[in-house]
Amino acid sequence: MESLVAELYDSLRTHSSNECVVDYSLDTPMHLSKKQILIMASALSKDIKKITNSNRVGIVIPSSAVGVIANLAVLFSGKVPVNLNFASTPDVSTHCLRKARIDLVLTVDKLRRKFPHFPYPSKTICCVEKLKQYKSCKYTLIKNLLINLLPKFISKRILNIPSKTENEEFGVLFTSGSSGNPKGVSLSHENIRSNINGICAMQPFPTESKMLANLPLFHSFGFTVTMWMPLLKSIPIVTVPSPLEINKSITAIEKEKITIVLGTPTFLRGYLRKGSSNKFKSIQFVVAGAEKSNIEFIKQWESLAECNYLEGYGLTETSPVLSLNTTERGIKHGTVGRILPEVKVKTIHPDTHEDLRRHESGILCFKAPSVFTHYISDQEKTENAFMNEWFVTGDIGRMDEEGFLVIEGRLSRFSKIGGEMIPHETIEQTALKILKWEINDEVSLVVVGKPHDTKGEELYLITTQSINFDKLRKELSEKLGNLFAPKKHIVVDEIPVLPTGKLNLQELKNLV
Repeated sequence: MESLVAELYDSLRTHSSNECVVDYSLDTPMHLSKKQILIMASALSKDIKKITNSNRVGIVIPSSAVGVIANLAVLFSGKVPVNLNFASTPDVSTHCLRKARIDLVLTVDKLRRKFPHFPYPSKTICCVEKLKQYKSCKYTLIKNLLINLLPKFISKRILNIPSKTENEEFGVLFTSGSSGNPKGVSLSHENIRSNINGICAMQPFPTESKMLANLPLFHSFGFTVTMWMPLLKSIPIVTVPSPLEINKSITAIEKEKITIVLGTPTFLRGYLRKGSSNKFKSIQFVVAGAEKSNIEFIKQWESLAECNYLEGYGLTETSPVLSLNTTERGIKHGTVGRILPEVKVKTIHPDTHEDLRRHESGILCFKAPSVFTHYISDQEKTENAFMNEWFVTGDIGRMDEEGFLVIEGRLSRFSKIGGEMIPHETIEQTALKILKWEINDEVSLVVVGKPHDTKGEELYLITTQSINFDKLRKELSEKLGNLFAPKKHIVVDEIPVLPTGKLNLQELKNLV
């Protein structure tokens, strides 16, 4: 079987004059065809080969045409792209560079000015300047154009497009680091390919589809679902540098008639606040993950955009998608859908790790071609992630009687008190209703567990506003039970979150 890189090349060569990327990172949107993307990536790949002998190349670029070109160029050079979180602290970024053994980073000047503290190595290519050089050199462009016009098998041979087996490394992504230093997840050709094929088998997208690609490329959803999947399946993408650029994203949706929007509920809330139905009339699918979507929020989206709100579930280690609500296989709100083809699931007891019955709640474990094989340079963490060939997620959930997957929370977001597993999210949602606080773009309330000598853990409530804590505790006890009432309260200016929108669990633990 051909490598995924060869498949991507073939896809870009098919109907190569068709639109591939519309880039909204610029003042005036730039439209690029498949052919233009190929020519630029081919030229850049040659420079990458000359500059480094390392197997992996770092990429510090937001979602954009340049980001797509840089990732393709690294693959075409026979190397492995490692998209890095440019908003991380210098210590975390240095940790990632060392872990991946990276000595060359591709970036753009605009980002370098915005994040000057990122530890760029001496070998750093500013891609916009390189691409301008290629554009001004007619010889380079004509040569690469002619190569990419030859029959595919000849072009691939001249360009040395890798024909690696599916077990070879395709990309490395670092986990969010919500509970410690990020772990480098090695994903193979087969991991990414099987995940893309599984998504498309579950939810075929119409031929006229167009996708908004504003998720970070260092995020597993941005890497697989808004970059490689559309490139492989010939779905045009419209890039916006950040999901926080809501106004620019709404403009792109309206003007480019985007049909597929992806994001976390945290990011998707901004659209509802600033958008309107006439701007969203092209949207057919909203695909959400990473956090739980409440039913009122889903109804708001489906009413405003007349779309299907498809909630799914996945992790960086699973390439990422494991399950998805779909129009083809059924939508059941309150669940994260049915598991993808070739994915096997089971639950184990949180304490004994014994296998549970199919519909019993426990730690979710998976086997699938999309599941990674190892963390880079970390055998101990790799061994701890698996149990008898099953990947142990650390998420609590169950399969319901209709075959839909229900996520009940992250194990790290449960506290064991008096022998019971107490879910923090249940307390948070109930507290928000009692306080009558609106769910907005920012996290305003969170529950954290702190180790306790006799009880196992005790609960702290952290809020961004002063409240009548005794009154809230009383109402939580009445509604949920005494074990669900936090014992202490802390007021902070803001709740610490990561650039992906997830809670920064490590910082929260430090707070208590």
